[in-house]
Amino acid sequence: MSQETFDPIFPHPTDQQMHALSLTSIYLQRAASQAATRIMGNHVAATPRVVVLNDLSEGMMRSAALCQMLVDLFDGWPVEER
Repeated sequence: MSQETFDPIFPHPTDQQMHALSLTSIYLQRAASQAATRIMGNHVAATPRVVVLNDLSEGMMRSAALCQMLVDLFDGWPVEER
């Protein structure tokens, strides 16, 4: 079985950008978890504010996952190809 090489259609991040993606992922995961905990801990009805906070928390988790996916994708990629 031949191993297919994969070359993303978007540019490789620099080392500084990789570090920024990693830090962003960590922060967004923490912030989203704290927001979700506060929302769940209040046991309040789904007011517009709670709905917005929940949507924001979910968006942060998705963004964190995207940042981490990019870090994982490019981790170990040959430097000369960046």
